[in-house]
Amino acid sequence: MRRAFVCTGLAIALSLAMPGRALAYNWYYDLAKAHYTLTGRTQSCVVCHARSASERLNPYGAAFLAAGAGARSIAAIAGVDSDGDGFTNDVELRTGHFPGEAADFPDPAQVRALKARKPVLRDPYLEIYETLQCPCCDKLVMNCKCDMVPEIQRIVRHGLEAGESAKTIKERLVAKYGREVLPLGERSETLPPERFTEPRIASAYRIAAAIPAALDRYPCFCACYQTSGHVSLLDCYKNAHGARCTVCLDEAEVIRQMTEAKKPEKEIRAALLSRFGARH
Repeated sequence: MRRAFVCTGLAIALSLAMPGRALAYNWYYDLAKAHYTLTGRTQSCVVCHARSASERLNPYGAAFLAAGAGARSIAAIAGVDSDGDGFTNDVELRTGHFPGEAADFPDPAQVRALKARKPVLRDPYLEIYETLQCPCCDKLVMNCKCDMVPEIQRIVRHGLEAGESAKTIKERLVAKYGREVLPLGERSETLPPERFTEPRIASAYRIAAAIPAALDRYPCFCACYQTSGHVSLLDCYKNAHGARCTVCLDEAEVIRQMTEAKKPEKEIRAALLSRFGARH
């Protein structure tokens, strides 16, 4: 079940490249929403930032940045004890404590209660349906109102009622709609550049095919995380979303130029935030 995270203000501000300056970006807030429920005093940017100087990252924020400050970074450092207090980041966040402050940690009763929690059983329908992509508009199906959505819903429901596995249901959907209906995490390939006639668009898809690992390190700045479930810029090129989005096209070109110039990741991230971050 998707958990919610709330940070005071509009976003978690991360100091990414410019000393003494905090750059706020809603994408980090949206990432956190997908992982944890923070309540009370932990509804605060102190989760990532030092209390004494908000422009400085605390050990947890620094670990998040070092892990790439991307969609997979929160999970990547969940088992790490960033502040060295004997409790992992995951345990501290789930018990309402700050993972970047060594003096703040859960008591034994909280840890026992956490371990005693039973996992929430998900609706099998939602397990499949929530991650499907609309082949028409490239949004998540659950955020889409295209004419094909009722039929996709029917196929999923009918398959579950017939006792079919998630794999079989998805194979049925692919047979009808193509691989673009699959969750982005199950698709490694980007769309072929030759599918597009406009030179600028074809060039962007060639970039995605040539340096996929580079595009996968950075978020897309067009808010497609909320509408389409994209976790990196590379996801925008696994369907036709990139062809319709000037932000995606421009961002891919910036990454290409700076990667070819052998600029460090920190500098590339700072350049992207400087150019595109204000859109959020």
